[in-house]
Amino acid sequence: MRGAPDDNLHAIGMKQPGRIVLVDACAFMRRSIRRLLEVNPELRVCAEVDGVEAALRVLRMRRPDLVILDPFSLERDALAALREIRRSFPHLPVLVLTQGEESLFAESMLRAGADGYVMKRDAPDSLLRAVEEVRKRSIFVSPAVEQTIFSRLRNTDTTLDVRVKQRRSRTPRSVAPHQRGNATGARKARPRAARVQS
Repeated sequence: MRGAPDDNLHAIGMKQPGRIVLVDACAFMRRSIRRLLEVNPELRVCAEVDGVEAALRVLRMRRPDLVILDPFSLERDALAALREIRRSFPHLPVLVLTQGEESLFAESMLRAGADGYVMKRDAPDSLLRAVEEVRKRSIFVSPAVEQTIFSRLRNTDTTLDVRVKQRRSRTPRSVAPHQRGNATGARKARPRAARVQS
């Protein structure tokens, strides 16, 4: 019996292509993404599914190197779908490829466990680069989203710094015990003004 293509490649010392599972409710979109990915000979789509339950079964069987997911195309809540995959496969790189506007959803998807976020309209230019980065366990977002997140973090840090400074300015200054004694002694030793006799 002939071995699987990946086994044959391994046997002759060739580098195995990165195995990818596509999770998207739209069959046409899955085919389009597959054609785009497999332009790169180092990438191979090993399965396509249209739901979370099917994705979990395939991920257990195929053990891919990456899953590309459109959580907004699925029937269940997008964040819940992503969290379920992340919970079952905590070390599997997950790239979100979706129509959801990145300025609204990218940050929440990254917080839920995504390793990258690409909008489908940007796929021809960004998808292959995103796959490469996410497979290396780097985070990939567009420069616009990156700038938005950094600006929010910077504003948060500035707000916290202002609050700390305000709190410090309102806090009574404490005096060390040895300083208290010196201060008291200084008050006692202060000479009283001499009375002028008429």
